[in-house]
Amino acid sequence: SLSCSHSCCGLSRPSSSQKKCSWFRVAALIALVSISALSLPSRQQVPGALASVSLRPRKSWSKMLFTYRDYELVVRQRKAQVLPRFQLRKTPPAPVTLSVASSGVEGPVDKSLAGFPFTTANNAAINLDFPRISSCLRLRLQDPPAESDLDDMQRALEACYEQSISGIGEFAANVKTTGEWAASFKHEVEDIGDLSGSFNSQLDWNLALDTTYPPIYGFVPTVTYGATQDGMRFHARATGPLYTNLRGTYEIQNEPGKYSPAEFRQDATLTFSSTPPKGGVEQHSLELHGTYDRTLPKVPYRGSVSYTARLKPATLKASMGDDWYRLRAQTAHGEIGASFTRNAEINRPTQLELKLGKVSAVAQLGRDRETVPRMRIEYAQ
Repeated sequence: SLSCSHSCCGLSRPSSSQKKCSWFRVAALIALVSISALSLPSRQQVPGALASVSLRPRKSWSKMLFTYRDYELVVRQRKAQVLPRFQLRKTPPAPVTLSVASSGVEGPVDKSLAGFPFTTANNAAINLDFPRISSCLRLRLQDPPAESDLDDMQRALEACYEQSISGIGEFAANVKTTGEWAASFKHEVEDIGDLSGSFNSQLDWNLALDTTYPPIYGFVPTVTYGATQDGMRFHARATGPLYTNLRGTYEIQNEPGKYSPAEFRQDATLTFSSTPPKGGVEQHSLELHGTYDRTLPKVPYRGSVSYTARLKPATLKASMGDDWYRLRAQTAHGEIGASFTRNAEINRPTQLELKLGKVSAVAQLGRDRETVPRMRIEYAQ
């Protein structure tokens, strides 16, 4: 208990003990008033003049004081509270965000480029993200040249809505102004795998289940069981180490509705890699890939080889197949590449690529001077 004994001495000045006692009384009075205010009932339950001195605010309010990285300090005041409350929380995502997903222009490298945008093929896409409900709306516009010779090329607007529901899966719906539409879903089945499916305006449908089995002698088998409007299909894959610095992958699959083993497609890959440094990745790797498929023209087999060198400051990759060659160099700021195809049916067999940041340019060169080169410039997030 707070108590203090004192005596009255007329108009004499109070002693230090009396001043100390007075301060204790003031502090005790403030504490009692605060406790009483916190225990007061609502305004409707307090009659008379007592209701007019209620310390509660007339309306709720909140204010963000400051933010630091992914956190923010917020002060809140509600009607049922006398004193405001402080809350340190993670910064919530914005309700809606708008971003340019991609944009591009393509056309022949001649005087028609001066007629942009009427004489070139243009496209643009924007994203409307709704982070709080895990959904996104993507809008894409395709604008062909005004004097296009192809009947199937026309201006079209495409809208795609994607929704992710925790514990259920992912859904997507796609609609075009040309009348085409498609819908798809993906759901994770516990202890079994990923179930996915799609259906479109052409009445094409697909249902697939991806399952990964426990490793067998170091090889991890993965099987996809599927069904389409044309029949059943499967795709089996196994990958694992064969020897020190040597990995192998084998795949076998069938076309929907074709069940003869002679018609199955088979792929095999061998990857040789150098011993990686401690805590790093291998600097050199050589990959050999072979395919057997009786549906291929001329001969039922194909092969390719690629070499990758991870150097500083760039990563170099060279590869070649039966009728094509590719060379690519990549750094942290961009990449450059070139490819050539020996197929006589292709008018522009040489392709040059350059990418700096989010902007890329692709040039296609013809076999002779009479073939006009084409160029495509794109911006993508």
